[in-house]
Amino acid sequence: MSEESLFADKVRVRSCAVIINQGKVLLIKQKAPTRSEPIWLPPGGGVEMGESSQKAVIREVFEETHLTISPKKLLYVHEFIEPPFHAVEFYYLSEIISGELKKGSDPELKITDQQIIECKFVEISHLKNISLYPQFLQEEIPKLKNLKSVKHFISS
Repeated sequence: MSEESLFADKVRVRSCAVIINQGKVLLIKQKAPTRSEPIWLPPGGGVEMGESSQKAVIREVFEETHLTISPKKLLYVHEFIEPPFHAVEFYYLSEIISGELKKGSDPELKITDQQIIECKFVEISHLKNISLYPQFLQEEIPKLKNLKSVKHFISS
């Protein structure tokens, strides 16, 4: 099943992680059905029926990056509408608990339809030079750039 047929013509709830580590933010480069070129975005994905948005972000980040995280604080709620796609997205400031960063996959997509190209930590100062979505993050993430870690942010 293609990404478009899975996600089009319905409202989707998504849960995403903003992970900052030493002036860098974890991003996923992937193909997107709404863009002709690959885009960068925080790791995350769909919330399943009966699953909390916090549990979903833990699962989705692990699927996409092989990292185990802990969501610490809800930062943003964003509504994405570009017909035939519509999503309500929760962005959690999160910290890495364990694991080694490695490109994962989307289990709901066939091997031939995988969208993830790479995952890496990107210097916050370089965000203006990439296709980061949603676009409001280009302004919001730099406001968090002085964080050494999530614990520092949460305790202040």
